[in-house]
Amino acid sequence: MLNLPVQEPTSARRTERSNGPRPAVYSEPSSEARTSGLALLTVATAALLAFAQSLPLSELRPPLLASLHVLVKMVGAAIALAISLLTWNTRRAQPLNFVIAGFGFFAVAVLAAMQLVMAPGMPGLAAAHDANAATVMLLSTDGAAIAALLAAALGPAHPGSPRALRAGIAVTGIWIAASIALARAALQWGPGTEQAAAYAELALAATALVAAGLLFLRHLRGAAAFALLAMAALLLAIGVAGGSGMPPLQHAGGIFSDGYKVLAGLLVYLALFRKGVLLPWHQLVESGRAVEVDRRRYKQLFESAPDGLLLVDGSGRILHANPAAAAMFGWASGELTGQRVEVLLPAALRHEHERARTRFDVSPQARQMGRGGSLTAARRDGGSFPVEIALVPQEFGDGHSTLCIVRDVTERRQLEETLMRQALHDALTELPNRRHFRDSVTKALAHAERHGGTLALVFIDLDNFKQVNDSFGHSEGDALLCQVARRLAQTLRGGDLLARMGGDEFAVLLVGAQQADAAAVAGKVLRVLEPDFAHGGQAFKVGASIGITMYPTDGRSVEELLSNADLAMYRAKHRGRNTWCFFEQRMTERLRERSSLQRELAHATKRGQFELAFQPRVHASDGALSGYEALLRWRHPLHGNVPPDVFISLAEESGLIVSIGEWVLREACAQAARWRAAGAADLTMAVNVSPHQLRHAGFAACVQQVLLETGWPARQLELEITETALMEDPREVAVLLHRINALGVRFAIDDFGTGYSSLAYLKTFPLHRLKVDRSFVQGLQVEGSDRVIAASIIALAHALGLEVTAEGVETADQRDFLREQRCDELQGYLFSAPISAAQCEAWLTQKGIPCRQSLTPHCLQATYVCE
Repeated sequence: MLNLPVQEPTSARRTERSNGPRPAVYSEPSSEARTSGLALLTVATAALLAFAQSLPLSELRPPLLASLHVLVKMVGAAIALAISLLTWNTRRAQPLNFVIAGFGFFAVAVLAAMQLVMAPGMPGLAAAHDANAATVMLLSTDGAAIAALLAAALGPAHPGSPRALRAGIAVTGIWIAASIALARAALQWGPGTEQAAAYAELALAATALVAAGLLFLRHLRGAAAFALLAMAALLLAIGVAGGSGMPPLQHAGGIFSDGYKVLAGLLVYLALFRKGVLLPWHQLVESGRAVEVDRRRYKQLFESAPDGLLLVDGSGRILHANPAAAAMFGWASGELTGQRVEVLLPAALRHEHERARTRFDVSPQARQMGRGGSLTAARRDGGSFPVEIALVPQEFGDGHSTLCIVRDVTERRQLEETLMRQALHDALTELPNRRHFRDSVTKALAHAERHGGTLALVFIDLDNFKQVNDSFGHSEGDALLCQVARRLAQTLRGGDLLARMGGDEFAVLLVGAQQADAAAVAGKVLRVLEPDFAHGGQAFKVGASIGITMYPTDGRSVEELLSNADLAMYRAKHRGRNTWCFFEQRMTERLRERSSLQRELAHATKRGQFELAFQPRVHASDGALSGYEALLRWRHPLHGNVPPDVFISLAEESGLIVSIGEWVLREACAQAARWRAAGAADLTMAVNVSPHQLRHAGFAACVQQVLLETGWPARQLELEITETALMEDPREVAVLLHRINALGVRFAIDDFGTGYSSLAYLKTFPLHRLKVDRSFVQGLQVEGSDRVIAASIIALAHALGLEVTAEGVETADQRDFLREQRCDELQGYLFSAPISAAQCEAWLTQKGIPCRQSLTPHCLQATYVCE
């Protein structure tokens, strides 16, 4: 469980900041300072011993001299035992070489104790007061000490394994047993062994000097404790050499010899105590400091996090809540502590949440933010709001708790609902749009197929609406469409679905209707449209041509029913308009005409019937030219200008769109390359891409090949894709776009807000620009939802690092509003209609292209879809 302390007063925090960090609880002196101090102490003590040797101790009585010598040996034995106990008790913190040295000093303690019991006046162990045995024990004791220092100098510095410790214990036992056995054997030695013992002592002293050198070398490699051990080895060498040839316990020099050994033992103890006790303690203190710093840092992060943070224990009690959580749920700071977490939910959901929390506690698993959708939370005043949560289980010794990260998604939900409504509803009339209608028909067809029901589609196309647009402008035409939508909605039944399919086309879904029902609805529609429509002092007369299809007789799919309803509607127009007509099979003759046009479309490229027109785009800030949008035209020798919405749909249906799209891409890049050679170096080419092209396996290779052939830089190519194209197969499309983006090509979303408008794809795909659809721009002249939606799209795009282009700008009011919202680029008839390539060149000359130098080049867009 997180140990989150009570928040300190502001004044205390301010004092700490002003006075700097708090003083440390413990501060260890540096290794160099400590080693130098101990060296001075050792030298001073050794000098004191040397001075003491000049004192007349030999004049003391033998019993007193022997007692003094025994006292010194007892001190040495005690220090050796303390060393062995220290290394054994700290063996997990000590390296293996120091633990082995501790075993050696255990042997020193045991053998020194045996020397004491062999002293005069004490019962002998090997032989009562035998000089040879005592000499052997002295040599064994000194040898064990020197061996321990050699082990420290040469042994490994890693922690010891149980096997290594057992081996060290065994060697120590063998050394002690061999020393006792050798002391017993010394009873049989004759006189004259004193000289051999003296040589042995000198050899041991020399070995101690070698050990001192080795220890000093390890000290030079950065191990501070070895400096003390090296000094100990030097003192031990002095003590061993100084006592050579002296009878044990019978000479005053032996006291000083053992005094050097005692001093050496003290240095060894200090070195191992520092390594095994002081250094771990210092590390523990430093770790405590680090933990305290981390605790304060985490507490600050916890308290200042923008999301609500709740720490909940296993019983569902809130242990701690940050200020953001308290404010989010309408509680005062600190009041949430101790409350059950269910108080933050509506009463109707608390019991179910408690059961879910119990299941979670059985097997707690982390949950990412938003996984499982949003939840409904409750404020203290009873209000509810949507939230997303992330769960982070935390295990502790006294149980477990869960960190709940709560995020209020009210604003995001409102924006998503706004965009989703726009995706499913017509921006002008607020009726369901084509996508909504198709989805609803699909569901109704599935229900009718399962239950054997019927349904009818009534397709309505307004008569003479084009004349209103041409005579009075698009504004009057839009107002007329809104009045038509209101009349139709008031006429239909509550269960009927009315949708605007686009332009001046409407459709009605009648579930469970028969032919008579559909005919009655069509008659009501014609009657409700008979009265004149008045707007702005003008009266408009508008009728309708209506086509009707029935399920299952006229089709079994959405496409088939809509297509046949469209044929029936055209039949009604041919009958004189302002009437209705049911679909008949002979109406399929029109399909044959479309097939003929489709065959001619297949040869249009080879026959040179395609050409491009260009519409300028300008910077919103200053009106400077930023690029062009190229529009594909089909100049048919017999039919004249074929509308793009006709031949593009034919091209997509037949698969010709892939080859036509490649032609557009190549021609647009080639034209831009020619303009670049003429001085328009900053222009960028962008090409709209059909969903069929994205599904084509060779599209990425096609883009790369066109760039190589035309010499057009990839970084100056921008491909426009609709939201629908992105969402048909998001995973495959993402792979394709990232592959093309790796070439340097940029991507834009065309007609943003009219498709899926899902925020998820904005971070999934490598996008650089959003294009606001003209349907939003047309409604900017008056206060309303179009202004809110356009401003939201621009703000969202800029927040994601994307540029924004607004299409269909036709009035100064629209331009001014978009400038206020910091839209990046504008396009529409306010600036220029689509013009030919030759006129574009004149425009470039007039504008003095390159018109600006920028780190981010602006674009010349090419597309095969007409505005």
